[in-house]
Amino acid sequence: ESVLNTNDVNFIGEAIENFVKSTDFVKEIYGDYEYFTLLSPFIENLYKSGNSNLSKDLYLNIANQLKDRLNLFIEMSKENKSEYVENIANNLFEYSKILNVLKDYEADKSLIKSEIESFINIKEKLTN
Repeated sequence: ESVLNTNDVNFIGEAIENFVKSTDFVKEIYGDYEYFTLLSPFIENLYKSGNSNLSKDLYLNIANQLKDRLNLFIEMSKENKSEYVENIANNLFEYSKILNVLKDYEADKSLIKSEIESFINIKEKLTN
C-alpha cells in the first residue's frame, strides 16, 4: 500500500507487477474470484505506468470472474435473488468501476465496446 502513495508511476507499475507475480499462488488457496477481485484497484495504476498488457489481462480476469458470479445470480429464481441483492449490487458496482478504467485507458476500442455491451446485457437480465 505504501508504494501506491508515491508519484513515480513506473515504480508503482513495477511494484504491482511484482506483487501480482508473487501472489499468484494465492488463487490456489482462496480461488480465482477472491484473488482477482482484490486486485481490481491496481488496474488503473498499471495503465498509468504504461503496462497496458498486464492491466488488460488483469481487467479481463477480474471482469470474467465478475461475469461468472453475476451469471450465477441471473440463473437464480426471483426469491433467491432477493436474498443476494447486496451481493448483486456490489458485483455490478465493481464491474462498472473497472469498466470505467478500461474506457479511460484502453486503446482497443472493440474490447471497450464488447465489454460495455456485456455489462448492459448482464445488468438488464438482473433487473428484469
